[in-house]
Formats: sequence, structure tokens, C-alpha cells
Amino acid sequence: MLANVTIIGNLGKDAETRATGKGDPIARFSVATTHGYGERKRSTWWSVTVFGKSAEFAGQLRKGDRVCIVGDAYMDVWQGKDGERLTLSIDAREVKALSPKSERAPSEAPSHDDDDSRIPF
Repeated sequence: MLANVTIIGNLGKDAETRATGKGDPIARFSVATTHGYGERKRSTWWSVTVFGKSAEFAGQLRKGDRVCIVGDAYMDVWQGKDGERLTLSIDAREVKALSPKSERAPSEAPSHDDDDSRIPF
């Protein structure tokens, strides 16, 4: 089952990019979202896949960069050596850098377009 989601979180490692057999770019990376507070604070990890021009942009993202991801979420359940495991994944349609971990100014943050109207806040 797919669900349309918007998440804001931080990259867990640098984005990895490659190309399909036809030469179309694909980027993959993990994003941690945090919820709760104090002792109840928890992180949820998402596996994000991006295609096309957005993948070219996402390839610039580095560990710690804060991002907004919009796309279709789904859940994979699989059997690991220690029992049943779950992976939360998103096929992203939009990727926006919010505040990179590095010290570059917000105006220098990479973006795949100039339309900020899609950020939901």
C-alpha cells in the first residue's frame, strides 16, 4: 500500500548515485526523522530513492543535511537472521535541501528548482 508523505529529517550518510541501463540517474540515501521528547524521543529511518533530475540534485546531499522529502511511502517486511524485519521506504517526487550541515549560507544550499511554495509550512 502506498501513502503520499512529506517528511523533514537529516541524511544518515552521503547520497549514492548511479545510472540505469538507459542512463537515467538514480539516487539513494537514508533520512532520520525524530519525534517525541526527553526519554520518549525516537528516530525513524527512511530509505529514500529518487529518479531523474531530482536524483541529479540529490547526489549533492551529504550526511547531516536537513531535507524535505515528498513522495510515495511503502513498507517492506522481510526475514532477517534475527527474525522479521521492516524497512520504511519512499520513492521521492520532490527533494528540497533545508539547511545543510556544512556552514554554507541558506542561499547557497543546493536546490533543484526555485519554487519554495511546495514546502508545507
